[in-house]
Amino acid sequence: MEHHQAPRRKTGPKPVFTLDEAVDAAIAQGIDRFTLTGVAKSLGVAAPSLYRVINSRDDLLMHCFLRVTGDLDLPDPESSWQDQLRAYTVTVWEMCGAYPGIAHSLLTFPGSHFAIQDYLDDLTEGLLRGGFPGGDDDMHFIVDMVGDNVLVASMVTQSLRDGDGFELAKQRLGSVRSEDRQHFPIREDLWDYNWLQRKTEFVIRGMELQLRG
Repeated sequence: MEHHQAPRRKTGPKPVFTLDEAVDAAIAQGIDRFTLTGVAKSLGVAAPSLYRVINSRDDLLMHCFLRVTGDLDLPDPESSWQDQLRAYTVTVWEMCGAYPGIAHSLLTFPGSHFAIQDYLDDLTEGLLRGGFPGGDDDMHFIVDMVGDNVLVASMVTQSLRDGDGFELAKQRLGSVRSEDRQHFPIREDLWDYNWLQRKTEFVIRGMELQLRG
């Protein structure tokens, strides 16, 4: 019996672009919304050519994660663990501001924290040097909570600042209640970085009390 080998997927001609250029194009489109067709178009090639440097859209997204998180600054390991967590809040917030859509992608892509494993090695070592009094579970809990708070806050803020977000939110709340009777009224000072800082301080204080008790 004659066996026929399944045809290989056509990948197009050899690329005239690099993986880094494909990552650049994806980030420029928006990490949470880029398409392979759009990336290929911006590179001036056919979409199948991308498979010379990536395996799938998820593969390209993972390379985007590595690029973006590679810019994260580490807190000063000589500072207190509390100050290091405050600095961690700042650097993740700034990353989200520099790369719109990254917060949504990190929160919804299973295992996205693969990209910061080395960073977490250094961060947790710094927290220990800074006098963090808890165990590994406590440390991972607070790093995760602070990080999630930043990502969610960034998503909310971005949705309000995109286009007419603030005005639309005000109109929707105003359609059911006057501002003086609203829970969480839509005001810039209520949804900015200062609001996030309060959450970080609350988490730090809660961990201090738990570990002290």
